[in-house]
Amino acid sequence: MKRMNIFYFVALVFLGLQGVVNGAEKMSLLKNGVYKNVGLSAGYYYYGEVDRRGDFVMRMDTAPLGVFGSLGKAYENGLKLDALAEINASIGLYTGAVLDTSNANRDGQSLQTLIGNTFIKGVGRVGYDVLKSFSSASLYLQSGFGYYFNWTNFLSIPRLQGYAYIPLEVEGQVALSEKLALDYALGYNLFLFGNHYTNGYGWGYSGALDTTQTKGLGGIAKVGFSFFNKDGEKNSFGVIYEFWSVEGSNPARLTDYTGKDVALYEPKNTSHIVRFYYSWDF
Repeated sequence: MKRMNIFYFVALVFLGLQGVVNGAEKMSLLKNGVYKNVGLSAGYYYYGEVDRRGDFVMRMDTAPLGVFGSLGKAYENGLKLDALAEINASIGLYTGAVLDTSNANRDGQSLQTLIGNTFIKGVGRVGYDVLKSFSSASLYLQSGFGYYFNWTNFLSIPRLQGYAYIPLEVEGQVALSEKLALDYALGYNLFLFGNHYTNGYGWGYSGALDTTQTKGLGGIAKVGFSFFNKDGEKNSFGVIYEFWSVEGSNPARLTDYTGKDVALYEPKNTSHIVRFYYSWDF
């Protein structure tokens, strides 16, 4: 009987130690201390505009390729500070119409052409892990400041857009095993303002459409996995979805190539961006 008690005691100690070891290994998959990574992404980018009546104006369907990197630190007290930067270049198809305010026969004619687009994002955040007492899971409530910049080169006419926003996000990980963790994030982008600039000189106008958009919203969702490869290095992969909806701007007064006064505005736009990513911690 005494030997059986010793056996049970040793077995419980062994299981307890195994749980501690497993917990430590799981914890290494989760953000802990200083962390940094670089990655690549590829996917699909849709951008579309409608006028004030909700009628179609134009759309762009492109295939982006991107590089990104992040740097951060997760503290034992649950606090997390990080920064993310990324740049994406894409090429695809523009579908819209000709804009010619002084030629009724040409104005509104259908137009399709190849188009190039570059979008850049930078975000700084601070978060707190409400599950900091758990070794195999994390759930950060985080916010900060972000800026999304979009440059479209259409028939040599530069078109620039920038959105300033406050991200309101939840982000975390769940250790599924000693070598695999689920990564997830869900966020709402509180829109602050948007700047828009289109060089109208190339279209024969007296100036540029340089205006501000004040209403909009955005969001992001991510699901993926982090894992240790055979060399013990941590890599990650998954999919990210981003969304933007920005209301149209106030009109700007310009003149066209005939001297006719015209009022141009930036229409309401919507963006859907889906990207698959792969990253390496170092």
